This record gives sequence, structure tokens and C-alpha cells, in this order.
Amino acid sequence: MSKIVYLIRHAAPQDGTGIRYDIPPGPPLSTGGRREAHAVAEFLAERGIERVVHSPLDRTTQTAHTLAERLGLAPAIDERLAEHRRDEKPEDVRTRVQTLWQEELARPEQAIALVSHGSPLRLLIETLTEGRETFSGYRFPGGNVIPTGGVWQVRQGIGGLWEALFIFQPNILPEPQPAPAWAGGGRVV
Repeated sequence: MSKIVYLIRHAAPQDGTGIRYDIPPGPPLSTGGRREAHAVAEFLAERGIERVVHSPLDRTTQTAHTLAERLGLAPAIDERLAEHRRDEKPEDVRTRVQTLWQEELARPEQAIALVSHGSPLRLLIETLTEGRETFSGYRFPGGNVIPTGGVWQVRQGIGGLWEALFIFQPNILPEPQPAPAWAGGGRVV
């Protein structure tokens, strides 16, 4: 069996926290983000994932823990999955995620989930597919090519070439509002 890796962008973080986005801890998940994380966990629940690895930032930690809990696994933290820092060159991000990738491929698990951020995941996918994945048609809020809670499946295809396929985007409804008193069967309590 060929190894399958699920590349997951963290679920939606809280906006307007004033917390710097690119260094730990970063903002935590929003209420909608927690729902997105649960949707990701349910989507991936039956995929045979044996290992979950995540960035050290709060939003990835919370997303990964939701998935790992659903799968009955203990997640691992790896700094190389961290957000692309303001002062970091894309080549440096690419190098650190490629190094992590090689180490994960050498592990015995056949299905792995890596929870990271849009830029590191994009750079990894571009590298693995040798530029065949151009992300045309993928633009989400913030100009990202992977939506919050978005999942890419990566596997080796014919001839040993890596293939990446965008397989999941949470479809999260707005926060439910409490029903007005008049909606309780005509009785106002």
C-alpha cells in the first residue's frame, strides 16, 4: 500500500485579537473554527489515519487535537509545520517542510495527517507535484489557496510522482441564533 498524507490547513481563527498571526501562540480558533475542526475530524474519521502532526500555533494545535481525539490518537508537534513568518524567505519555509516530509515518509505509518498553515502547505504541494499543481481556481478569504479546514490528499501515483488532490472544504453554517419566545408553540414563557 502506498503512503497517503492528508495536508490540513487549520480551522478559522478568531479575528481582531491583536495577537500576531505568524508566531506562537497566534490567535485561537473562533467558534466557527471549532465547528470547522469537528467537520474535518468527521470527514477524516474513516480514512485510517495513524499519525497526526501539527504546527505549534494555537489554531493548528486546536484543530489537530480535535482530529486526534476523534481518531483516538495522541498528536505530535513539529516546529517545521509553523506559519510562514514575516521575516522568513519562501525557500526557507520550503526547506523545513520538505525535511519534515522526508522524515514522515520514513515512518511506518501508512496514513498521516499534517496540520499546518496555507503558505507552508502550498509550498510543500508545489514541491511534491514538481509544479504540476498550480492552484488555479483556488482563492479563498485572505487570498489563500487552501480554505480554513481545507484538506488536500497527497499520494504517490504512477511512476512514483506525487499527486495532490483538494478533497474537503468545511461548509459551515452561521452560528445558530436562539429561537424567539414566540417560536415556542405560541406560548410565551
